Amino acid sequence: MAKKENISGHRHSSHKHKGFHGEDLACQELIKMGLKIIERNFKSPYGEVDIVVEHREELVFIEVKYWDSYNLADLEYAIDAGKRNRIIKTSLYFLEKNKEYENYSLRYDVFFLTGKLEKYYIKNAFEGDGTPL
Repeated sequence: MAKKENISGHRHSSHKHKGFHGEDLACQELIKMGLKIIERNFKSPYGEVDIVVEHREELVFIEVKYWDSYNLADLEYAIDAGKRNRIIKTSLYFLEKNKEYENYSLRYDVFFLTGKLEKYYIKNAFEGDGTPL
C-alpha cells in the first residue's frame, strides 16, 4: 500500500491518513458543539479510543468512522461486539490512569463521516456493557 507523508513527518498508509483526517474533522465539530477534547488516540492494552471528551461531568468515548462507500446502516458491522468491548475496557483503563475523572459518568458515542462529508453524530451509541442502543 502506498505511504503518504503527513506534515508532522510521520508516515501513514492512505487508510490511516484518511482516519486521522476524519478524526480532525470530528474534533472540529465536537469543539463547535461545546465539548472539550481531552485525549486523542488513547491506547490501552485492550485497544484504542479515537477521541475522549469531557462535557458537564461526563466522559465521552468516541469512535470515529470515515468511509467512502459505506453508509450509516453498515456501522453495526464496523463496531461489532468485540470492538465495543475493547472500547469499554479502554475507557475503564483510561479512568484507572486519570483518577480526576473517577466520579464522571461514561458515555459511548460514534462520529460517522461519509465520503461526501456527511456527518452523523450518534450519542449513546452503545451501553457500558456493550449493548447497542
